[in-house]
Amino acid sequence: MKNPSFYHIKNTSHPELDTLQLAKEFLLGYWKRTQIECPCCRQDVKLRKRKMSSNQAYILYLIYKNAGTDWIHVKEMLREKSSRNNNDWTLLRFWKLLEPKTDGTTKKSLGYWRITSAGVDFLMGRRKASDHILMYNNKIFPLNQEEVTEIFFSDALKKYFNFSEVMEDVSSMSNTYTTKEPLLF
Repeated sequence: MKNPSFYHIKNTSHPELDTLQLAKEFLLGYWKRTQIECPCCRQDVKLRKRKMSSNQAYILYLIYKNAGTDWIHVKEMLREKSSRNNNDWTLLRFWKLLEPKTDGTTKKSLGYWRITSAGVDFLMGRRKASDHILMYNNKIFPLNQEEVTEIFFSDALKKYFNFSEVMEDVSSMSNTYTTKEPLLF
């Protein structure tokens, strides 16, 4: 969406802040409702609601089944299992259910991931997670309490997978993890 109305706004009390500060204020007023063009860089801006999918939940289960809480190269595991890989599962890091292994100098993942203790608790049904997150530019933004719907692993999974079969397999795995740390909402 083009922003013709933005260009008519002027801040005469602080001219040095005109462009950037007013652009931020302008974007904050619109980015939750519609996709809008940033008046500074022309990038499309929209705060996106990302729901936890059954595919993400299933890949969380596969990671735990194949590696427990150890590091695993998820793309290789999915390739071996001929599973679809759309990289959506990487978003589970925003729920603090998975964590990437990095080289310590960059934020870029080395391809190895592991399930967190919160992820194990979610998988085992000992805790809930928000059914969605709000994100922009690979960063998450807090949800209002009225926007939060908490779900169990079974709720996230049951859309496309046989929950009983998966949970029978999960319950046969030994698990020593428990955690009281809150999930990200």
